[in-house]
Amino acid sequence: MELSEADNDQSFHKDDIKYFSFYYRAIRRLLDIDNISNASYLYRYFKIFDEYFSDFCGLKPRDQHDGDFTMINLLKDCLYYRVVYIAKNSTFFSSAVAFHLRNALKDTPVYLRMLFQKQTLKICSLGGGPTSDIVAIVTVLESIAEKEGILLDFRITVIDSDKRWINTCITVLGCLKQFRKATWKINFIETDLTDCKTYTAETSKAIQDADIVTMVKFFTDLTSLKRRRQYTRAFEHISATLHPQAMLFVLDKSNPDFIKSCGGYSGEIDGFHLVYEELCDCHTLDINVVLNVFGQYQKNLGKIKCNNSGLVFARIWLKDSSIQIDNSKNKLKLRFQKNAEKYNPKEDFLNINSFRSWENTFSRQKKDDGWNRKGINKIVLKHNEKRNDMLKKVVEITKLLNTTREELVSESELLKDTAGFSSNEIDEDVWMKFWNLKQELSMLKRHIYNYSLFVLLQLKDCF
Repeated sequence: MELSEADNDQSFHKDDIKYFSFYYRAIRRLLDIDNISNASYLYRYFKIFDEYFSDFCGLKPRDQHDGDFTMINLLKDCLYYRVVYIAKNSTFFSSAVAFHLRNALKDTPVYLRMLFQKQTLKICSLGGGPTSDIVAIVTVLESIAEKEGILLDFRITVIDSDKRWINTCITVLGCLKQFRKATWKINFIETDLTDCKTYTAETSKAIQDADIVTMVKFFTDLTSLKRRRQYTRAFEHISATLHPQAMLFVLDKSNPDFIKSCGGYSGEIDGFHLVYEELCDCHTLDINVVLNVFGQYQKNLGKIKCNNSGLVFARIWLKDSSIQIDNSKNKLKLRFQKNAEKYNPKEDFLNINSFRSWENTFSRQKKDDGWNRKGINKIVLKHNEKRNDMLKKVVEITKLLNTTREELVSESELLKDTAGFSSNEIDEDVWMKFWNLKQELSMLKRHIYNYSLFVLLQLKDCF
């Protein structure tokens, strides 16, 4: 049972369409957005939400006053907050989880076969009130199983510190066919996951029994060194609790502090195999899906800002307590050979054929609107110059990134025969240089993606 590259490439685009449609249906089940009053309140919440929360829904860095905390709590008390959260973020996070999970499963067919032999699959989502991780995992596994003629049965546990998500969580998951008439398969436990001492027996058992444990956006509100230590301890406790052969899936905003909190730069944890990793990349939604979002949401809510791109960090481990990590082999070279990216601008907007296709459509439409050739050429030339500048920057940063990657591999080769060698011992400055270049390239890719979206929106009937 293996996933081919072609299957994956087709699935990524289908996933994005599927998730947007799914969450649009879920929102309509949570709230009657055809009602003018509801739509008006919801639009106001979108605007207020953007004042206080960042793209990844952490609090924006600002001087917080008592009034701010009061407003934030009032926002979170209301159903509109959770609907806005889902509308803004859930399609993006489900897409990101699905993308990285599919790539990991492609490299671990033995684990996939083992999963499908289980009578029931248990998933435990930590801090997953919005359930975007569960929606993605269930959807991906069901789509693969369906091709093999296998029927899967899931049991879900969501552990979150905010019990206000419970009804929304069950309503959203209830939109999946698996739980449509079986919400009894879903359990919600209220627990402060940062304080291991407060874990109840029910919380610990849910983590211990799970076949897949997810920590999506678990580190997002990490704002200080003290908080980082708390999260590091929580991560260590949770990973130690997992049963052998369980999968641990981490996905969050790409940030060095988050990376250090779960295995350091190397990602090496005793008793675990790191089977998949992306330290920093720009994950994007398929542009056709984004244009669909514009069209669908504008019918009810006017122009709203949803997350369609972001810099993410992802790691996936399989636990095997009987095997210690073998540090005598140079694993960095192998890890760096696995380069999965959702968005490659050189195959998209920066590709000359893609640009010419846009140019022909734009020129024809503007000519029909009565524009003269000089005016059309001026706009096309401006965008083409911008495209060439961005392509040059991508090539330059990629070259620097490849050089730094070779530096890391070379240092690893020199140290690999040292007793007790760990990739964490490689000079942290080199790791930071590598991550900084990854971040720079990812930010540039995000800029190109947003620019290409802006250019496409200049066409008529683009959604």
